Amino acid sequence: MQSYALAKEIQRRYGDIVEVIDFEKQSKHVNYARKQYGLRNWLIYGKEYQQMYRRFQGDLGRLPLSQPALFTNDYEKVLEYINGKYDIVVVGSDAVWSYQRGLGLDNPYWLFGDKLKCIKMSYAASAYGLDFQKVTQQEREFIGQRLASFDYIGVRDQETLNFVQSTGIAQNVHLNCDPTVMLEQPDPEEARRLLHDRFRIDGKKQLVSVMFGASQSCLEQLMNRLKRRGFQPVLLYHHLHWADRFNPWAPKILTDLSPYEWYVLYRAYYLNLTTYFHGTALALRSGVPTIAFDNTKFGYEYKGKVTQLMTDLGLGDFCIGSQLGEAERMARAMHCLERILEEHDDISQKINANMEMEKKKSDSFFQCLESYLGKGVAIQ
Repeated sequence: MQSYALAKEIQRRYGDIVEVIDFEKQSKHVNYARKQYGLRNWLIYGKEYQQMYRRFQGDLGRLPLSQPALFTNDYEKVLEYINGKYDIVVVGSDAVWSYQRGLGLDNPYWLFGDKLKCIKMSYAASAYGLDFQKVTQQEREFIGQRLASFDYIGVRDQETLNFVQSTGIAQNVHLNCDPTVMLEQPDPEEARRLLHDRFRIDGKKQLVSVMFGASQSCLEQLMNRLKRRGFQPVLLYHHLHWADRFNPWAPKILTDLSPYEWYVLYRAYYLNLTTYFHGTALALRSGVPTIAFDNTKFGYEYKGKVTQLMTDLGLGDFCIGSQLGEAERMARAMHCLERILEEHDDISQKINANMEMEKKKSDSFFQCLESYLGKGVAIQ
């Protein structure tokens, strides 16, 4: 959805001049295609994972992808694939600069320094997940040499901005909004039809979207309170308990969604509970009041991406950090819930207004891009 959002915005502004480079590291591609759960977990979660993977693959046609696709662990082949084909290459967004997580220091998302002959830009790139205290000075110098060849550097979060500046580069570093912020709000009728036709959810009850990866006990208490008040939770990631896989009365799990459908359905929800960045951003794009749990833990002061987004949008009161104890997190969550139920429409209006302001973080990128288009660069 990040690629889709940025490509669509470029197309909207400048026409059909953009192509998404269809590269994925081979080892990562194999892991996605054949997720290794172990036999027990495969019996419990395998069906849902297969649904998600199939829907994801089916949605790739929404992207203006390069042909043929490139799956390789050999980064020299990535350089050969790109070099000479494009006038401008934009890297990002998401954690493409978190090289410790399997990409390696020679990460292709540094764009190969002087070896790649084109205009180089980043949009909302992030090093989220990178343990900055384990980055040596030698590694910072290597990264700085690669980034020195960029014509524009845009990052998604303050922690990445601080890290990029620590590499010693001379360029300005810009804070961008996540590209999904630039998406249009989905059509509520499309969302309702999808819920009814695919999942037989009639919308008689207000729906609560749930996308959680941790804080299970806190989530269960929240859901129990909501159900007592007549709300219907729907799960967007996995079951609360393994036995729910076989329980017809458990909350519905909507894994049979493509990324685009997942984005559309947020328009149908009344409230959102999540521990995920894009489970936060896509709900806010639809104006859905959200209680976001930021589970970032690095052992030192580190502003998580969920916390930054919620704070930047003036919604910090509805973000619950990992530094709190479990009892305090629960108390904060219940307070947030009651406040949203009392002030729902006002909070939704505030979200919509502030998301429009958040979009302005893309302005510097498009001003720079337009300066190259004005010089007659024909983007392939």
